[in-house]
Amino acid sequence: MHERSQMSRVSLKGVVVGGITDILATNIAALPVVFYSVSTIDLSATPEDQVVRLITSSLQSSARIFTILTVSGSICSLLGGYVAARIAKRGVVLNGFLSSFLCLALSLYSLLWGTCPIPVWQHVALLPLGPACGAIGGYVMTVQNPPSNVS
Repeated sequence: MHERSQMSRVSLKGVVVGGITDILATNIAALPVVFYSVSTIDLSATPEDQVVRLITSSLQSSARIFTILTVSGSICSLLGGYVAARIAKRGVVLNGFLSSFLCLALSLYSLLWGTCPIPVWQHVALLPLGPACGAIGGYVMTVQNPPSNVS
């Protein structure tokens, strides 16, 4: 019975829209950083099959860029959790937490298929960040909308 009551608190629409919001916002936020990074390297003499590797290397080699991408991605996960909670209007922290499912799925896919652009240990260490930020986003929604209308 307890399992069923937990499932009734999950809003599939909220979780999916929150997850899509997280992914889209993260990619949009990353674009200027990637463009900046690409603008700092000379690709003219690089063979076509090495361009992606060079860009990835450029992004990985800068602690500043890595930090900016991590912080902006975390903020986007907060946004995704907030959106999921706002749509769900119930179990807001749970729905915010679950909104990170898309990020986790993409992260696990990149780990399993070896397309992870950062060292595996870093990738694994950062995995909990998405769900934590999503849950915090759900919590922020409860702070803005007191529990009288949110359970």
